[in-house]
Amino acid sequence: MPTLPSIPFRVTSKAGEHLEWRSQVSVTQTGEFHCTFPDALVDVARATLPAFKKSPFDPLTIDCPRTQWQVQGPNLEECKRFLGYPGFVMDLG
Repeated sequence: MPTLPSIPFRVTSKAGEHLEWRSQVSVTQTGEFHCTFPDALVDVARATLPAFKKSPFDPLTIDCPRTQWQVQGPNLEECKRFLGYPGFVMDLG
């Protein structure tokens, strides 16, 4: 699976706590993008994903296929938007 340049993220909770990470990005031969995120955001990601999706048929998913949690989808910009979604800011901490 080819690896793309990593993407920096920074989220801030309502309490003012900051979390920064670099998302490792890869893409499969079928065009599915995988962007990693920290374990600390798993519960937030699970709670936020349903509100973020435009429809129940939206292909964006989260999973931990190996050692790191990932958001997966056919559009890199959509994956990046999810990781920077305000729901992360509201729910973190």
